[in-house]
Amino acid sequence: MKLKLIAASMSLLGLISSSAFAADETTTVTTKTTHHKRHHHRMVRCHRVAPCARVAPCDLKNEGALPCEPRQPCVTECGMPTTWYQPYLDSMGQNMGRAKPTVDCNKPLVFAGGVNFDYHLGNRHIGYMGENTERFSVNDAYLDAFGRVNEMVKAFVELSYNNTNGSVAGFSENNGIPTNETIDGNGVNPTLLGGGYSNVYPGEASGQTGALNLVGLQQAYVTIGDLNCFPVYLQLGRQFQDYGRYQIHPITRSLTQVLTETLRTSANLGFVLPMGFHGQIWTFDTPEKKYTESHSSFTYGASLGYDLFCDQLGYGLGIGYISNMISVNDVDLIARANEVNPTPAFTSPFSTGYKHRVGAVDVYGHINTGPFSLVVDWTTALQNFSIYDIRPNATVSNGTTFFPATTALGNGAKPWAVSATANFAFNYWCKNQNLYLGYQTGDDLALFELPSSRWVLGYNIDMWKNTNFGVEWDHDTAYSSQKNGSSFIAPLNSGAPSGSAGNSNTVAFRAGVMFG
Repeated sequence: MKLKLIAASMSLLGLISSSAFAADETTTVTTKTTHHKRHHHRMVRCHRVAPCARVAPCDLKNEGALPCEPRQPCVTECGMPTTWYQPYLDSMGQNMGRAKPTVDCNKPLVFAGGVNFDYHLGNRHIGYMGENTERFSVNDAYLDAFGRVNEMVKAFVELSYNNTNGSVAGFSENNGIPTNETIDGNGVNPTLLGGGYSNVYPGEASGQTGALNLVGLQQAYVTIGDLNCFPVYLQLGRQFQDYGRYQIHPITRSLTQVLTETLRTSANLGFVLPMGFHGQIWTFDTPEKKYTESHSSFTYGASLGYDLFCDQLGYGLGIGYISNMISVNDVDLIARANEVNPTPAFTSPFSTGYKHRVGAVDVYGHINTGPFSLVVDWTTALQNFSIYDIRPNATVSNGTTFFPATTALGNGAKPWAVSATANFAFNYWCKNQNLYLGYQTGDDLALFELPSSRWVLGYNIDMWKNTNFGVEWDHDTAYSSQKNGSSFIAPLNSGAPSGSAGNSNTVAFRAGVMFG
């Protein structure tokens, strides 16, 4: 009897000292972000979870105690698989800061969502691509559904509504292609009347003009793989590509975001390692045919990066490549607006497709320590576009009229852009707040309906739980008329006078909420 009591006492002591009752120092970090902030990587702790530590539920510290076994994922105390890799998948899929559901261990399907309401004032009709010109707009009311099919397969579906201004305000449309191009004696010259907020989000890609009131399928894909057991996964469906770094539905889309944001139906093969390395290769159908081809070809790309998401000291660096810049949603729209027939007779204002394949590369980096953070993104085309696809900034003049350069005078545009945003996060009145200052610039961007440079100043505050209010000021500097800039609202062949670049200012207020 005494032996039994001693044995029971020892068993109880062993249980109490086991990791089931101990503080878990390697608990998965949780993301604490808001979808309207620029300070993207706000994490609670920095400790990484050791994948596949098959010991017992809630004991993830004894690395490699048992081999990785299928259908036995590492579990947290609620019985769901650990998600140490989720910040990496969110970052690569451009979903950082989006609403995430509260995990319920007993439900295979959960929902989350958010609503952004924007109010704009100032110079709202300059016509830059990426600026929302609607005075009042719902810029992304979205509902996300997360489905856990089984241990190996997960599904994600996102419906989104927005009534921002349309793709190319001022263009008449023919099956989504602007048709109000004019022909002069020196070549074809499009009467570009101005850009729109986006050609990416649901409703915009339909080619309609003016304010849109459409609900669309923004993202829908399945993820195949168990990253707790094996670092490779496959994603199939409509998704944002891991090319560039940006925020979905910001107040104003940056110059780099216009040149990189790509939402396509694709097949993506990626990997994520617990140490922070990640990458992808992906492919999809090019949205437009080359003029010499009877059918569209593949666009492919790749990315490689390293990220450490942490409040105390976080940092990251990555590079992305796309084989055909025409496949970037906004670039595709601009190219269609600028394409002309390659024959000398210029018998038609449009050709049957683009002329040259142009690859592009993007490099991003971020660093944060304490309340300070800095995010930088740089992108550039690797070759010149054809003069018949997208013209450069340079023009020639006969003394009274400016014309775009022709093939005899040079190549098409070779755009590049860079954006940098510094953040200062602080807590006052028991509310998390954020100040940010950004600068953007580039070259050969006039025919992309973009300014020469932009300053951004903003502030936002978490007023209540999952409720954020913000204000942003944008100061844009246009290209001069010699570089096709001052003629956004007047065609080049109208004799737009030369002069210095003009400035414009917009102020926007945003109220955003998240739920789920």
